[in-house]
Amino acid sequence: MKTITRILLCLTCCCFFKVYAAPEHQSLNYSTGVGSPITTTTADVMDVGTWGVSQRSEYYANKPLSDLTLLMHPTAESQTGSFVNYFMVNYGLGEKITVGASLPYTYTFRLRAIDIEDMSDYSFLNQGVSGTSDATLYSLIQIKSEEQSLFSTGLLLGTNAPTGKTTVRDKKGMLLSAADQPGSGGWTPFGGLIVSKSWDKFLLGGNLLYTRPLQGSQQTTLGALFDYNFAASLEVYSDKKERYNLDGIVELLGEFAGYNKVNGVIEPDSGGKTLFIMPGIRANVKSTLSAYFGVGIPLFECYHGAQVTTPYFAIGGIDLSF
Repeated sequence: MKTITRILLCLTCCCFFKVYAAPEHQSLNYSTGVGSPITTTTADVMDVGTWGVSQRSEYYANKPLSDLTLLMHPTAESQTGSFVNYFMVNYGLGEKITVGASLPYTYTFRLRAIDIEDMSDYSFLNQGVSGTSDATLYSLIQIKSEEQSLFSTGLLLGTNAPTGKTTVRDKKGMLLSAADQPGSGGWTPFGGLIVSKSWDKFLLGGNLLYTRPLQGSQQTTLGALFDYNFAASLEVYSDKKERYNLDGIVELLGEFAGYNKVNGVIEPDSGGKTLFIMPGIRANVKSTLSAYFGVGIPLFECYHGAQVTTPYFAIGGIDLSF
């Protein structure tokens, strides 16, 4: 498979700088195989009857909030980092349709929040949170290929199913808030447009993706997401005899996240705007095996209220096609 992407561009206006908070989402590439960027999805589909299997791991480092900040913002939360591991399967259902599913497992490091029992007595939640997150079901539909048009275009349609764990409790036995659970407890449909263009050893691509969560557990509705990505990939080494090549990749990953709502009431310490740049590398062996690694750093983070920032994140994985 050739590669291309997902266009994410960031509009940065009307934001208020403060302390910051936990990431609203995990990134995921909805295509697998040789030549794909790391996070930006390609507009090309799999051959009919072929399978793709992927294992992907993501680590997000966070700058935690102080106790004073948590006291000043009772709805805010802090963490030192998070880890997400995905297992993903794709299948070429038709000449222009690829379908797939993924199942993530998440772990949040040292989740901290204030626990106010009354006006004169409070303590701090301080624990790790782990569990299976919501499964993703999706289809990638190619509208035009590069043989039919100047560039390839495609539609991405899918949903996150409420399969994740929603029953994690703190050390006192109290149920954690819905936003802190590995699973949302609700359906989360999404859809987007993918555009790509490839040359001999170079490709450009991008996509726009809109995600609209429905109400989940504890009467909580997570904020809507608008993702905009852009990727460029260049072959930097090739061994035609061994059918091995190496691609250098640069991606811009942006997101606008709306406020979370609980019982219809907006949570002030949620949502915001981000833009990250991620350089990376992908090694391709023949047309069946591919491995990749990238590190993202923030160009811009503007969150609502008090939230943790992300000084860096790392993504790595392996794709297998057969």
